[in-house]
Amino acid sequence: MLTRFASLLVLVVAAQAAQAQTLRAEFSPLANFAYQLDCVSGVRSQSQCAGADDFRALWKREFGIDTATSSAVKRWVELRREYAAMAPNNRDDRVDASSRVLIAAFAARDEADYRSRLSLLLPDRLAPEGVDIVQTLFPAFERWWQTEGSARGKPASDAMIAALETQAIKRHVTELFEFYGAPKAAKAAHTAYLMYRPGLVDAKNTSGANFGSTSVVEFFAETESRGQTPVIIHEYSHYVFGVIPKAKALALRNDVVRAGGEIGLPLWGLLDESVATALGNGRVSRTLMSEQRYAEFAAKERSFYNVTNVDLAAKAMLPHIDAFVSSGRNIFDPMFPEVFAKAVGDKLGDALNTPEIFMNEYSLIVDSALGSGPEGGAPWATEFKTRSRSMSVLGCCNDKFSEILKGAMNGTTVIAIASANGDKLASVLRLSDDKQASLDAARREPGVVGALLVAREAGSPPLILAIVNDGVALSRAAKLMAAMPTLKAGVVSVK
Repeated sequence: MLTRFASLLVLVVAAQAAQAQTLRAEFSPLANFAYQLDCVSGVRSQSQCAGADDFRALWKREFGIDTATSSAVKRWVELRREYAAMAPNNRDDRVDASSRVLIAAFAARDEADYRSRLSLLLPDRLAPEGVDIVQTLFPAFERWWQTEGSARGKPASDAMIAALETQAIKRHVTELFEFYGAPKAAKAAHTAYLMYRPGLVDAKNTSGANFGSTSVVEFFAETESRGQTPVIIHEYSHYVFGVIPKAKALALRNDVVRAGGEIGLPLWGLLDESVATALGNGRVSRTLMSEQRYAEFAAKERSFYNVTNVDLAAKAMLPHIDAFVSSGRNIFDPMFPEVFAKAVGDKLGDALNTPEIFMNEYSLIVDSALGSGPEGGAPWATEFKTRSRSMSVLGCCNDKFSEILKGAMNGTTVIAIASANGDKLASVLRLSDDKQASLDAARREPGVVGALLVAREAGSPPLILAIVNDGVALSRAAKLMAAMPTLKAGVVSVK
């Protein structure tokens, strides 16, 4: 009997181990080199790499490389852009093709291994140059790494690596995994690569990023493990959320948008970042800090996340996520969309109902009569520095126009039409009589060069229609919308 019990215990332990999530960290010279190169060259923007100026100062001071004039650094960013333009990107991929150039360094054994990976990844036309750039720039980095970089970063990186092995953090990882519905695709090991910052220019802000089953996290030599461990968990949260089955993710999106009503779309846009912030920067920080220190930390503005809306949304959701986790409920619980919409909506209010928020992601359809190429969309790109935009320039209003329009209506949609084609659009959009009458009246006012219509339906993304005389009038319409304090339904004349 005792033998059978022991065997059963072994089976239970083995089953638990098989189900346990594997989150680990690594401090790798090749990963640090590739990340620094992407940062100093501008492949990764300042918002994506807080340490860019820090690394540029390091390269100039310690490597003798002025990244502003180095031909190798300049050619690296040009090469990456060329590859990004030609690389096939599957919309279902969690990692875009261009980012794979960076990821190729993460698990490389040495420089030769990294160059070999680049040769396989890059097309034949670009591979030799990529390899040459690495051979040119890596020796200076390696000397610094061997004499200073590795030793300076090792104590803090060792502490972060050890922190992920503690039972408290493992419990957080398991709870996070279960909160997202335990998606099977997230059972693969996830590695956070630690990027040492010298702190020559800025010793405050750091950044992290997720690349599917890997992530990067910047840190300083003085960084305490409790300072960046929450960031590692934050990035891991993005990974787990990103592999939720598409059908379940779409159903969750629809439920959140529906629960949010007119601000449903920006609520959904906040969900991934704010929940990751609550789970990592909130819950994990609370575990690692004293009660008093955590209270002071949580009370500060933008202490969880350095973007106000995300910070406030995460803090509003933290007690609710605590309740969901403690009761064994997950993000797919029928109550979650309503809880999220109310908590975040009450906290942020009209801050979520601005043109800027809705234009974070949008589709733009431009009548070719207003510009046959990118210039047709220039007014919107100027007014709204968006992270995601798709644009189609085509003649109004044929079958292709109708097809593109139908496919774009899942998010904020902007349609820019030349006044001469305004009547043609009516058969495609089929606006209500009231909207059409208001639009016609606005276009007849003295001195107008166009009209701007904003349509808002509860639970649906906004539709913005600009019927304008020319490209100059289109710019005026874009400025007019950008100046609106809130994105309200209605029609206004463009003068």
